Amino acid sequence: ATSSRGTDSGDSSDSGDSGDSGDSGDSGDSGDSGDSGDSGDGGDGRDAGGPAQAHQARLPRRTPAWRTWTHEDDRSRNGDRGRGVVARILIVEDDAASMDLALRIVRLAQHEPITTMDGETAFAVAQATRPELILLDLHIPRLDGFAFARAVRKEPWGKDLRMVAVSASATPPDRDRAIAAGCDGFLAKPYYPEQLRAVIDQYLPARAKRAQKGR
Repeated sequence: ATSSRGTDSGDSSDSGDSGDSGDSGDSGDSGDSGDSGDSGDGGDGRDAGGPAQAHQARLPRRTPAWRTWTHEDDRSRNGDRGRGVVARILIVEDDAASMDLALRIVRLAQHEPITTMDGETAFAVAQATRPELILLDLHIPRLDGFAFARAVRKEPWGKDLRMVAVSASATPPDRDRAIAAGCDGFLAKPYYPEQLRAVIDQYLPARAKRAQKGR
């Protein structure tokens, strides 16, 4: 942000002796106006009686949260994305315990989790962030996992995206329906942490190899 102090001290010809607002004709003592560090005196010089108004700092424009997030992820995350270690993994899960477990496993695998709890929000997030992998619960509100998978596959950005169904409905018909909707694989709940880790490494093999080399 541009400080108001820099603007005030530049107009020293009008302020004269800013410490004595009553004697505007005494311009010989300019030492006080040059001391921009004294925020209590001076101000703009045009209105010596209103220092509170004169010292209102200029605030920077707020950057939308999604833009800041993308900038941080793509350009500054300590170079992790540049080295190919970190991948974005979208977790679509409405159960708090299942979400917490998946989050921990994704982070331990050195990837970045993005979380949503319903299908409609998940679609908007996937469209905006373009994750490398989606871990998809099939029974989620607003737009179930089957409809979500079909909608993603219709989009140009979603044709090559990796997507794995993670569900307690693990009968053969459920598995076949998930694959037909567009999922690449299926993981039944409940699962062991190493099982989900194996799925992540299977569908992000290049990422997994680079992460192991970096250890």
